[in-house]
Amino acid sequence: MFIGEGWSLEKLNLYSGRKVKKVKFKTFILLIFISLVPALSIYLGSNTWRMLSIQKTISKYPKVFSQVKSTDTNGILSELGNLSNSIKQKNLYLEQKSYTLENSVSFIFKSTEYLKILGKNFSNSDNKFFISQVNSNKDSFSVEFYEFGSTLSFSTSTVYEELSRYYKEVQVEFVEEKQILNGLYYFKWNLGGKM
Repeated sequence: MFIGEGWSLEKLNLYSGRKVKKVKFKTFILLIFISLVPALSIYLGSNTWRMLSIQKTISKYPKVFSQVKSTDTNGILSELGNLSNSIKQKNLYLEQKSYTLENSVSFIFKSTEYLKILGKNFSNSDNKFFISQVNSNKDSFSVEFYEFGSTLSFSTSTVYEELSRYYKEVQVEFVEEKQILNGLYYFKWNLGGKM
């Protein structure tokens, strides 16, 4: 028989002849508590694990976390992001300053090193030297000097090699030679290069 043929849902009784079991209130509360225990334990376990991992990170990096003011775990993450950005900005600033200082030191070194090289070579010679002109800017340098003596003693190859270590397009040029007195000559030199 079909339900539609003289039967109604009201007459349909699934517990015909049996007594309907009723659950006591205490049992109902106990069943709800038992069903909530896994969800609650997962929640508490994840919070405990998160707190332990934060404590481990704090103990690893105490200097970073001394800057953190929040005790909320979500707030700590945003503060750490801000601190990370701040550190990146400071690092970039220090890199730029380092680059500027490196260029300044390099320029200072290069702007005087050619004079040191000349002075060292002048002191190794028995002849006397007179520097008549020095021109220097951030791109190049030039020196005009005279050598006084009976013979030519300025070593162009040594000076050229030493200057070529620090400068580009080095030129050591002998300009002229003239006799001043009997046996005393002057030799004019031009020296230059790019920084």
